[in-house]
Amino acid sequence: MFNRPDHPDFWRISEIIIDCDDAAEKEGLDAALDGHVDKESLAYMANQRAYRALNIQTQQDLEDPATKHSIGIIAAIWMDAFVVGAKFESKKEKREDTGIGSPHDPRL
Repeated sequence: MFNRPDHPDFWRISEIIIDCDDAAEKEGLDAALDGHVDKESLAYMANQRAYRALNIQTQQDLEDPATKHSIGIIAAIWMDAFVVGAKFESKKEKREDTGIGSPHDPRL
């Protein structure tokens, strides 16, 4: 398989994913989003990206149950990735503000 990186970004991403999963399981999607994005806007855009990935162009394209299932999977992955990215960027900005994580930080 793949070797797990030992880069600080890997550990930051891992921490964010664990926190998001815990929040979603305990408190639901709103807690996982943590105010980073409007839930309806994110869901709409995630579905649109899934339609594009599957080349869905008409209502008839949506009639296949397997296609509907694929849309759900792609949309969920897209939403998860978006939220993780937003939280990673937010943590990155906080690190830059405090000096933690700068290229000159001896802890990295």
